[in-house]
Amino acid sequence: MISIETSFSEPFVSLQPQILKLIKQFQLEEGGTTLHQQRDNLTKKFKIKDHLGRDLLVVVKKYNNSNLLKTVLRKSKAKNSMLKAKQLLEHGISVPEPIAFINFYKFKICRECYYISRYWTNNVDLKRILIKGFSKGINSQLLFLQLSQFLYLQHNNGFYQRDNNPTNILARRGGGEYKFAVIDYDRLKIKNLEINDRIRAIVQLSPHLEFVMQLGKYYNKLYRYDSRDFNKKICEDFNSRRSKYAKGTAE
Repeated sequence: MISIETSFSEPFVSLQPQILKLIKQFQLEEGGTTLHQQRDNLTKKFKIKDHLGRDLLVVVKKYNNSNLLKTVLRKSKAKNSMLKAKQLLEHGISVPEPIAFINFYKFKICRECYYISRYWTNNVDLKRILIKGFSKGINSQLLFLQLSQFLYLQHNNGFYQRDNNPTNILARRGGGEYKFAVIDYDRLKIKNLEINDRIRAIVQLSPHLEFVMQLGKYYNKLYRYDSRDFNKKICEDFNSRRSKYAKGTAE
């Protein structure tokens, strides 16, 4: 026997029939544009109409719950994503606006779940910049400064992304500045961050030491740790991660 659990953010309650119809389309593999696919998770973009008949772009992420033990013991990933998104917004940290989560249960076990959010338009590819080193047309120093400020805001509010890579941060440029939004909250923890947590989060963003050092420099203008020790810790963590990558054991 299949049962459904749903929860909608207040501004989007009236869209429930459309969203449920959308999920049916998703299950039947009809429509939408694939944004990302990894293991059992699939993310697609759809266009629907809001309550005033205007076009609304939404993102649907499907989680397949292959580990039944974790499914029984923990909240669904979709429900957890919505809770984390709301917590981030409460602390002034930008995320794509959460719309809903939908869980499908079979014999009281959540077999698949969906997290739905508003599409956040991005026009800057952080992966291309930070991983591949391509920066044509980019004000690198301004981007590093404002990305470091965004990261510091997360950390000082107790949010720690264990998988802090550029694909988990959306970026766009406009009005002479860069804006960012956190996505993918599966590994987001709430904790008091120690210095090593902060260093690791910075180092995870790029395999290029010069980029990491720039990010660290701007970050530490806010954190105000001893600059020599801070830079030393960045270099140590960077070299440690590089040696782990060579062995195929990096987190």
